[in-house]
Amino acid sequence: MAQKVQVITYSDLTGEEGASTVTLSFSGSSYEIDLTGKEQDALTAVLQPYIASGRRVSGRNGRTTGRRAAKRSKTTDGPDSRDVRAWAAKNGLKVSDRGRIPAGIMERYVSEN
Repeated sequence: MAQKVQVITYSDLTGEEGASTVTLSFSGSSYEIDLTGKEQDALTAVLQPYIASGRRVSGRNGRTTGRRAAKRSKTTDGPDSRDVRAWAAKNGLKVSDRGRIPAGIMERYVSEN
């Protein structure tokens, strides 16, 4: 079985299609925002005086520990893994609590739901 997955990213400000993710840090917190090229240019113009006067920081800052859980995109196609695991357990199928769900179980879930 072949699949084609297409992820379309929209601007968090305007909802316009074709955005890309920008990562920012401010006052010890990190943020991500999806912006179009035009919006990124506007943000850069506003921040440029501060960037020019600031110091670049490289490497990890040590404030985070462990791994971050992957964020599930609103535009991701396919069933939620929690639903598939619950369905599998209810139907007597063995699936680990973590990691990838076997393709056969995923296909069966999709065909039966």
